[in-house]
Amino acid sequence: MKNIVLLIFKKHGIILFMKSFINIFLKIYNLLWIIILPILKTNKELKKGFIQKTTASHLTKADVWIHGSSLGEAYLAIAIIKKLMPKKRKKILITSMTYAGISILKKEIKKNLIHKNIICKISWFPFDMPNVMKNAVLKIKPEIMVLIETEIWPALFYNLKKQGSKIFIVNARLSKKSFKKYLITSFLWKQLSPDKILAVTKKDTKRFKKIFKTSNISTMKNIKFDTIYNDFKSIKKNENQCFNKIINPEIPLSILASIRRQEEKYMEKILKQILEKFPNQIIAIFPKHMNRINFWEKKLTHLGYNVQLKSNITSFAKTGSIILWDKVGELKHVYCVAATTFIGGSLKPLGGQNFIEPIIYGTQTVTGPFIDDFLWVGENIFKKQIVKKARNLNHAADIMLKNLKKPHNKKEHQKKALQYIKNNCGGTYKVCKLILENFEDINKSL
Repeated sequence: MKNIVLLIFKKHGIILFMKSFINIFLKIYNLLWIIILPILKTNKELKKGFIQKTTASHLTKADVWIHGSSLGEAYLAIAIIKKLMPKKRKKILITSMTYAGISILKKEIKKNLIHKNIICKISWFPFDMPNVMKNAVLKIKPEIMVLIETEIWPALFYNLKKQGSKIFIVNARLSKKSFKKYLITSFLWKQLSPDKILAVTKKDTKRFKKIFKTSNISTMKNIKFDTIYNDFKSIKKNENQCFNKIINPEIPLSILASIRRQEEKYMEKILKQILEKFPNQIIAIFPKHMNRINFWEKKLTHLGYNVQLKSNITSFAKTGSIILWDKVGELKHVYCVAATTFIGGSLKPLGGQNFIEPIIYGTQTVTGPFIDDFLWVGENIFKKQIVKKARNLNHAADIMLKNLKKPHNKKEHQKKALQYIKNNCGGTYKVCKLILENFEDINKSL
């Protein structure tokens, strides 16, 4: 009996110690936020919506709070709310941290595109300052919090736990770098574990299990497969837009897409190789960031290439010329007329970029070896030769040249790609099912 009593006291003591520790941590954490706020205010991106990010006054009650940090996650939030069909009237708040995220949410979420039982509001996500987040959670009082991908905030989790809200992280992923950081503070997350985590790969699942040891963690199919497939269906009607006026269909088009600053020297070498060995083509360059257009224009002009900005072209681009695509939002459409495409962010360890989009339009696609952020796509896509993974820049150039010299059956390639994507759809449905099932559990417990 004495041993049992001692064990109870010991366990109780540990719980009290952890509660005390978390309270001290949150006070220090809050102080750090106060110190860095003036610095954050000078950041070009973060200063947008800054007042809303530092207060909870603009927030209102919601049954479900869905958060997608930036543009990519906002698209996934849109996919979820468009498929969500609650039996009873529900208030749903969707937040984002960036202007791009907020803009796309407001543009895409229309009353006629969501279920009649959903009342949806869009707002800025507040900074994770404990004082601000406490007020935010008290105002929203969500029954369910849905966080998309890698949104792990201590003050948010603490106050949601205190409120009794259920916490779900969906489409969850955790990079090797982030995993190491969170692992160091795993003692903190033991007390702030989400209720459910749906990770997109087995590797992500293992990483989350080492940090959140008490959470229910399993895998799911990536929602991005659903969004890519749906995007294809909507874009198909206007697939060529007006590009047949500037790109001669008789001349093969090569695309270098999502090129990152760190790999620009590699791209120069690829350009040289494929133009020297196959001059009868046009090359379109899409930098990852538009602020690199000026660099590319000066550099390629200096190297003696025939360079044109897409915005200045009014007739067919000349054979052997390079088009710098300075118009945002057109890449998906240009994939439709491309013979071969290289996807950047992959020749150096930068995580890679989306190599799924071009294949659904039938273009032969090449990526580099560094694609850690896209492991969720699966190795079968390479085994089936739907996408080709190059070992280095020379190998990438060789594959592109083979694609140019031996054109493929675009429709067959597209069919193969679409089938692969369809086989991997279903992530959105799984998330919606999780939300709706937990509504029923909550209602039963009331």
